[in-house]
Amino acid sequence: MKSRLRDLSNTQLLASGPVKMNERCVSVIDGKRVPNALQVLCPTAGHKLWYVELLSPIVYEPSRPHCHFPLVQTTCRPSKANQLIVSFEISVFTGIIEQLGVIQKIEELKGGFLLAVETGWGAGDAGLGASIAINGCCLTVVKTVDRIQSFEAGKETLSRTNLGELKLGSKVNLERGMKADARFDGHIVTGHVDAIGRLVERNNDHDWSEFWFEVPSALTRQMASKGSVTVNGVSLTLVHVTDTRFSIALIPHTLVVTNLGAMRIGDSANIETDVLAKYIERQLQFFRAAN
Repeated sequence: MKSRLRDLSNTQLLASGPVKMNERCVSVIDGKRVPNALQVLCPTAGHKLWYVELLSPIVYEPSRPHCHFPLVQTTCRPSKANQLIVSFEISVFTGIIEQLGVIQKIEELKGGFLLAVETGWGAGDAGLGASIAINGCCLTVVKTVDRIQSFEAGKETLSRTNLGELKLGSKVNLERGMKADARFDGHIVTGHVDAIGRLVERNNDHDWSEFWFEVPSALTRQMASKGSVTVNGVSLTLVHVTDTRFSIALIPHTLVVTNLGAMRIGDSANIETDVLAKYIERQLQFFRAAN
């Protein structure tokens, strides 16, 4: 590695890719255990696979050992241990849909599929490595041609989301990762879909609607009336919550600017509960175990 690194000071790095971590985020580099390290593909170094030491800690989720961390264009430099040092950003969303996209291509891959979406954004707005929530599922742009972005999704995504049900011409909700200085209008959305919900009841009142979704009971434990939930990437307020169902009230604007307005009984939706509720439930589990 030492001979390959050369002098990468002030080199621009654009890299992203699936990252496999262990519980302590430790990688073995040159026979030594290095905490908080991972691998990236570095185009500026001949597309070699480099180990990089993160400047910020990352959170390990046992249920998702294969996490996807987009790296932004930034400067990189070799460290004293001859590792490549980069800074990075983990995208966060707010559930405020920017626009509707249209599925232009679906191609099966080994272990997953490639999805091409007409987003209306050019490379300057959603270039290589950018994070975009598609129906609430965070995916990384792997290719941009004109105003069409391509994404790759694996088996985990297929099993937890409704992206596998998409067809050519399907409309999807789109939101780009929020910038640090942007206005926060919704709630914290990670883009990690928890489960698929089914629309079991729709009550229309002129241009307004009330939806009832059926979901696994594990999700309703993380819900509360007047709390937040994400449905197909849309930040919404919970109205009623039962053991296996919840309801939301949709205003005319939301029904028009998102794909929720076209939903029918039996249709699926990606559901993500409030991340704060997840942490509270986790802490309560520790509290009960200790008592």
